[in-house]
Amino acid sequence: RKPDRIYRKMGSILESGVVKNLGRELSFVGIISVTVVLWNSLIAGGWVDFFGVEHDPLIAGLPTTQLPLSLFTLSSPALGLLLVFRTNASY
Repeated sequence: RKPDRIYRKMGSILESGVVKNLGRELSFVGIISVTVVLWNSLIAGGWVDFFGVEHDPLIAGLPTTQLPLSLFTLSSPALGLLLVFRTNASY
């Protein structure tokens, strides 16, 4: 094994078939995520800087976006079992 193989592998990540096939979907999810974070932290909700100073939102009175946690709480056991049995089946 060559000690620099990690650099070759990291350099070829973008040439991977999985990344090429999922590129459009991952880009969409990334853009939506960045938009929600910017909306909640800068525009509608205000932010706290590194010194702990709270700043007002850029546009006051706009609602922030959020997801209910109950969806993730209810689906997590089923997803966990699905991943466990899928992994065991691959061996």
